[in-house]
Amino acid sequence: MAYISVCICIECGNAYEQLVFCDIFHSKDPGWRECTSCGKPLHCGCIASNSLLELLDSGGVNCISCTKSSGVCTAKTDEKAKGLGITMSKTVGEKV
Repeated sequence: MAYISVCICIECGNAYEQLVFCDIFHSKDPGWRECTSCGKPLHCGCIASNSLLELLDSGGVNCISCTKSSGVCTAKTDEKAKGLGITMSKTVGEKV
């Protein structure tokens, strides 16, 4: 797999760090949806805002603030979600 190094300007880097990149540079682009809980606009499908939203099974989206306040455990923050929280190990001679 090849990796490409990308340099961005200070203005873009600051906007990304302050979590307002899409608000500033993609405000007129398609792909905006509202958080189903608070109504905050979220730019879905953009890598710059990927960490700011949670896709819901019901088809909607939630902002990370609403997801965290709801107490829902997400795959992004819970490493056990990958394996569905099940840990299995087998030692020599043991049946699983």
